[in-house]
Amino acid sequence: MSYIYRGFIFLICFAFVFGLSTAAKASYIVKQELSTDGSMRILEVMSSTRNLTAARRLRALPSQIDEHSRSSTKMFEEWLYPDFGSMPALAKSWLLNESRHRTQEAPLDAELRKLVVQGQPENRINLTILGDGYTEAEREIFFEDAQRITDDLFLEDTFASYLPLFNVYAVFVASKDHGITDVESKDTVFGLYRSPKGSKRAIMPGNSSQIRKALKLAPATDFPIIIANDEYYGGLGGEFAITTRSVESGPMVLRHELGHNFGDVGEEYDGGDVYTGANHSSNKNVSWMPWVKGELRVFDVKILAQAYVWQKLLKNPFRQNIKFPAPDLNGFPYELDVDVSSVGWSASGEVRFTFDGENLPLEGRYTDDRSFFELNELNYPIPGNHQIDVEDLSEDGDNILAYLKVAALGHGYIKDKNFIGAYPTFNSSGRLVGYRPTHDSCLMRNMRSKHFCAIDRENMWKRFLDRVELVDRISYDTQTRKIRLETPALPALTIAWFRQTAPDEYERIESAENLSEWKVADKFAGHKLIARVQLETDEVRSPTLRFKREAGLTIPE
Repeated sequence: MSYIYRGFIFLICFAFVFGLSTAAKASYIVKQELSTDGSMRILEVMSSTRNLTAARRLRALPSQIDEHSRSSTKMFEEWLYPDFGSMPALAKSWLLNESRHRTQEAPLDAELRKLVVQGQPENRINLTILGDGYTEAEREIFFEDAQRITDDLFLEDTFASYLPLFNVYAVFVASKDHGITDVESKDTVFGLYRSPKGSKRAIMPGNSSQIRKALKLAPATDFPIIIANDEYYGGLGGEFAITTRSVESGPMVLRHELGHNFGDVGEEYDGGDVYTGANHSSNKNVSWMPWVKGELRVFDVKILAQAYVWQKLLKNPFRQNIKFPAPDLNGFPYELDVDVSSVGWSASGEVRFTFDGENLPLEGRYTDDRSFFELNELNYPIPGNHQIDVEDLSEDGDNILAYLKVAALGHGYIKDKNFIGAYPTFNSSGRLVGYRPTHDSCLMRNMRSKHFCAIDRENMWKRFLDRVELVDRISYDTQTRKIRLETPALPALTIAWFRQTAPDEYERIESAENLSEWKVADKFAGHKLIARVQLETDEVRSPTLRFKREAGLTIPE
């Protein structure tokens, strides 16, 4: 009996691998983790129908991107390989082992719901939303939260133009306990926990293997999202985009984390440690010159103080001493710039924020969750020593100063949200690490924003079209004599039809311009008809070859 069983398994595995190695036009997505010592760990291998001739890297970013702290030293990479033979040996081995052990895993008690379906998963970007810390009694609450967050992403401005490229799925797996581990430990299915304890900051994945197992219950997953059943700010970027169900801050965090994951970019705010990708330049020779009007403006900024404070203010006021710079070489004074984040500041009267004893007006939204503020009026202090004081007036004990940054902006600094130049960015050590495109209009810098800058928007189009073909399918119905072209429902798509008249000669069919379906005249019988599809949008100024695709077939005689 056991011999027969082992032989049966061997035959299945042999057939599985033989099928993979001989399947026509099969491609594979490999997700892997790289350590600083050069070692590689395969996380997942998935089959794909996407056609390509050479391996293509889809993503490369730290496995975990944490706010204002050193992110994971391990790198998460995602590759698309044209066939089984082109994959690394470790990926082939992983796929073989996966086929052996797939039936031995205990199934999860889960429910899948499709929230958005724009096309077949093979040619769409697939988001799968999981929840941690939702009990069985909170099943419907999870699905409501998943729908609310999906609506915020795609019905608001942030990702609305990309919606036809996406499918969204939600998978519910019950936890024993409500909430996630913080000061108090919780028994949850994915083991999410706050780091550091008691903070409103990073939320870390505790059981990554269980997360990946749950993701397999969806038709496909390109970008996983995990909602923590918690009412306050927190999240993470990297392999997983993590946020909370907080109505106030959950969507804000997720927009930012997906900005990392979709665009394969780092931060734009000061005080971080990951500065990479299309929205960053390490020098003044920026890559976004097509978006610059006239000569590139490079701005002068000095960091005077930067602290991740995380200090309770009750009976413990905070003071920051600064030395404001003298005017520049042309005699122009610097402008004071202040950025603050807090927890528990539910009203403006709860905290006094002063500069040399005078109230400093801050602009922002006061909430008991994580809040963000900035100086909202011009202020030109005299050069020399000054002090900023933050004092609790409420006595409720929940007011926390999370972060404070004080800077001096040079003469001619432009804050217009549409202006694109070279704005200095500083890391957690206060060192200049490079430049970003805008002042603070982009949500990769300003958490309160719902918009990406033009450079990030263009970059995401390019990243998305690395994953999605502009043509889903072309077909001809012999009964109706209609030819049909199926594409993502992008308003900016144009379609041009051609008849092939010779090996390298084509005649444009003007009557079928921009038609996705039309009746084929008798004169086209026996001819090959070709559709050329192009995406033309004001959000892209430097399109790649993938913005133009074509498909064709021969009409039967």
